[in-house]
Amino acid sequence: MTNHTSRTVRELQLVSASGTGAQLAATLAPGATARIDQAVTQATPGLPPAKNVVIMQGGGVVGSGPVYPQNSRQALIALGASQALGRAGDLALVGLTDPVDTLHVGGGHAASSTRAVVVEPVRLQSADSLAGIAPQARLVGDRSDGAGTLLDVYELDLPGGVTGRIGLSVAFLKSPVTTPYPVEVYDWDLRAWHSLSLQPTAAPLTPGETAGGVVRVRVREDRPGQAVLTATSIP
Repeated sequence: MTNHTSRTVRELQLVSASGTGAQLAATLAPGATARIDQAVTQATPGLPPAKNVVIMQGGGVVGSGPVYPQNSRQALIALGASQALGRAGDLALVGLTDPVDTLHVGGGHAASSTRAVVVEPVRLQSADSLAGIAPQARLVGDRSDGAGTLLDVYELDLPGGVTGRIGLSVAFLKSPVTTPYPVEVYDWDLRAWHSLSLQPTAAPLTPGETAGGVVRVRVREDRPGQAVLTATSIP
């Protein structure tokens, strides 16, 4: 990892929308490069948001004014990460840095101190396990099945390098679900759809269903985008 900015980045960490994280580097000077190999662990959920935070140009987040006294640093990091995180499985690099300038209001300083955060979205290209970071499916197609419901197709991209078994968990935004929606997974080797046996935990997928690094799922539902499909590593 290389710091291409002109400012030192401190407490650099990897943050995900699903509540996972990894501390990457305590300090990374301008132009410095660090080799990092860290495990992703479950982070503390529900960080309180900072108050009076202004989003600045260039992806930085500058906070001024009062913040919650407890976990204010993590609250600022969480708020900064939210600018790059849109759904479960998204990742962002977040670090503290020196502000470009102090905020001014009406010609005067808004606060005695200013904090700044740099944020950079990250795409996961390779991972040996999905236990800490669970990719989420995207809706790629929908059409009417002629029976009053929609036939929706989702795809889920798996990063390279994943070893062991992969499971698929299914949830619906409409809760409770009054109709037992059938869920089918495509087998790329057999070129056929197979019904997925829904379980309280993630249902295991076959090698044919994960071939090529893409899981394709077909769901019948009342309207598009109601299914939430997530892949994870299972024992």
